[in-house]
Amino acid sequence: MSCSDPALDTPRHGPYLPARQRFLQTTAPVTPYRPTPPGRLRQAFLWLRTPDPRADESVESAKRRIDGYVHALVSGQTRTSEPAKMAWIGLAALALGMHDAARAVLDVLRDAMGAERSPGAQRLYLLLASRYLAWTGDLRLIAASHLPVIQSVYERLPPAPVLSSRVAPERTIAPWESLLNELGDMAEAVGDVELATSARARASLQPHVPGDPAASLPDAPGGAAWGAYSLDLPDIAFTRWLAKVGRTAEDEREEVDDAAIRAAAVVLPFMHGMMGAEPDAVRHRLVLKPRLPVPWARFQVDRITLGDASIALEYQLDGDRHEFRLTQDTGAVPIRVIFEPALPVGTLRRTFIDGHEAELDTRRVGDRIAAPVQIVLDHDRHLQLHGQ
Repeated sequence: MSCSDPALDTPRHGPYLPARQRFLQTTAPVTPYRPTPPGRLRQAFLWLRTPDPRADESVESAKRRIDGYVHALVSGQTRTSEPAKMAWIGLAALALGMHDAARAVLDVLRDAMGAERSPGAQRLYLLLASRYLAWTGDLRLIAASHLPVIQSVYERLPPAPVLSSRVAPERTIAPWESLLNELGDMAEAVGDVELATSARARASLQPHVPGDPAASLPDAPGGAAWGAYSLDLPDIAFTRWLAKVGRTAEDEREEVDDAAIRAAAVVLPFMHGMMGAEPDAVRHRLVLKPRLPVPWARFQVDRITLGDASIALEYQLDGDRHEFRLTQDTGAVPIRVIFEPALPVGTLRRTFIDGHEAELDTRRVGDRIAAPVQIVLDHDRHLQLHGQ
């Protein structure tokens, strides 16, 4: 089967259906990024309510800072357009559900890749492109506007350096190479079989990196907290995260990129660490592994945005009963959630899903007990976990 676009008419792209070919080859219209009205920032994107008002306000502040940064970036008002900073801020925008902002950053980075010689910046572009697709499911943007650049960047990418583990310096890790698994997933989704196979083979040659490999990168915003979550040290991670939250007061004298990076240092450890989010919008699937702080007896996060779906999670502690509610508010397709809360209990006595008692295969995660369950959000779901 041939494609009308020579860039897609190669064996590496696998068997496309005609409708899929036409869709992926059609570039979506791009409108300039405009600042988001303050009311919409609160209503349309990630929203947090906890017993600690500092945490709640830190998310609101992060949205304002990232929105301001992206507007300044696309309008040429920033003093610097350092690619690494851009990529991290784009990743934070995705975690907040600010997909248009992330797309704007991704497009600016794409245009810079031709002259970019820093392997670190090139790798961060690949990471942002991979996670953009994972959060949004926007196959058309990646296939039509980014895939040739992604292929070129990957082909000239040198082997990544091996790093010492933050926790065990004698142990070496290769987080950059581990992240190539995500590039493989993205390539497979758009039909680039050759790139998917190569990226996954390269990743398989390196030792496994626990948790989110991005948390182990030397310049990861909030890396101390994020890395501790990846290593199943939630109490240490929360203490470190609170230290970042406590430094989110906005300063009009601060450069917009510095303010946005500080926002990313709050958002990324929260979403990919405390919440343990692993998005897969292409398959309508979301992993959530919440490691909630012991001091929080209640918690609510709204507008976790995966593709066109918006998901809310509520938590309430009542005695020995840990209650979770998962709701999908929007989206054409019910999301499958692989939900694995880790609770600070010795054992789980009883578990109820939507009022029906269930047996879960629990496992120990650090000093907590994790209870994994797969649920489809075709209606509101209610979990009760009784610990002791």
